Amino acid sequence: MNTGISLTGITKTANMKLIAGLDLPPSCRTTWVSEEARKVWAPVIPKVSAMVSGLEVSSVACGHRPCAWQTISEDELPRLAAIWAEMGLVSLPILRVRSFTGFAHRHEQPRAGERANVCVIVARTLKDALRFKAANASGDNDVQGELLGFPKCCREFFCTSWAGGYFDPVWQAAMNSTLYHIYDQSPSARHESLSYPHVTVLGHPFANPVLRYAGIRVGFHLPCAFDCQETIAVAAERMDLAKATDPNLADVLKGLLSMPMSWDVYHGIAVVRTPIFYLIVPSVPAAERHVVEVVSMPEFVPKESARGTGFPFTVERKNDAENS
Repeated sequence: MNTGISLTGITKTANMKLIAGLDLPPSCRTTWVSEEARKVWAPVIPKVSAMVSGLEVSSVACGHRPCAWQTISEDELPRLAAIWAEMGLVSLPILRVRSFTGFAHRHEQPRAGERANVCVIVARTLKDALRFKAANASGDNDVQGELLGFPKCCREFFCTSWAGGYFDPVWQAAMNSTLYHIYDQSPSARHESLSYPHVTVLGHPFANPVLRYAGIRVGFHLPCAFDCQETIAVAAERMDLAKATDPNLADVLKGLLSMPMSWDVYHGIAVVRTPIFYLIVPSVPAAERHVVEVVSMPEFVPKESARGTGFPFTVERKNDAENS
């Protein structure tokens, strides 16, 4: 893992100074860049997210991985357990937690009398489900990750990041990427003299975790890098399942993850900027602002994208005609 690389005379480090005791409640707010973008994409995003959620279980049923973790309303458990049983899968509830909306990195105990969520392990065998339950009880993140089908490199990255207090380690993944630099002609070149850490990542859409707050992802884990080859290989299997489920939505999923986007964190709040929407979510309590710009080759820019002079917006896009 690279902890420091010199780019155009600037040292980039994976370490962050964190604000002790700052831990914001779960949330995820979406803000659209225009009414046109909202009308076109607001109905699509939930469909993509729902398809991805379904892939978590179907990837177990088809043998891609031993287990899946599902957090659902306890009222829904009987119905979903019956569906999973018809798929030949075992479901084992392991935690009862407080209900929440948006993005959360931890679970709270439910209050007396309130409805709760239940965390369920969906597995091919009872043996796998019980093994996961034991690993969860003992805090063995490596075994849990193995049973969820996470690559070894990403399991090690997660354990290291979590131990360092980086429960949303997007910056750390950027620093661990081998394909990142500041392009002389890119929007990032403007920021070389800025006082806060700022980097551009040339990433792969299958290893891009930035939109996972809205359920837009191909893999189900935090990748150790934006170009992690193990993650890309695992996610390719998921994409094959997505194509078999809904070819059109699968194309949309890949397109959304191929948009230029940025992740900007400061004082526990991350702002994700894309050409068509912003996401505002709780994140690591960084005492200093950190920015990661993500570009893909080829990139996808919807025709409803906003125009501007700052990344990820530009006055003109070459592929506008292709996306119209």
